[in-house]
Amino acid sequence: MDRRMAVRKQMLEEFFKSLEGRNLLTKQQASEIRIKPEEVCKHNNYKDAWFSFRGYVYDVTPYNDFHPGGLGCFAEFFGFDVTNAVMVHRHVNIESYIGKLVIGILDGEPLLPNSKKLQIEKGHL
Repeated sequence: MDRRMAVRKQMLEEFFKSLEGRNLLTKQQASEIRIKPEEVCKHNNYKDAWFSFRGYVYDVTPYNDFHPGGLGCFAEFFGFDVTNAVMVHRHVNIESYIGKLVIGILDGEPLLPNSKKLQIEKGHL
């Protein structure tokens, strides 16, 4: 195993260890909690980071310090849907990393970072 892979493995082990003892939902439990895309959009910073992926909503705040690529490579997606962005990395099983952070099911059309609806709501158009 090369050094980079060893560091990633160690970071992920630390991340999963940090989740021990937390009251986390199963995907089945999360399916009963409906979250509007506009609510997801409100959680868009390092200390309060949500995003949607394949119809589910995740609170990825605990993962921020452990992302192997660093915070900068995914902070722009806080508050938005990451399904298309993640599909670029087909070799990555995102569910294995953030699956335990599921908090609900998306109730509406996902908001993308370049969403015209979002730009209008934020007063940019």
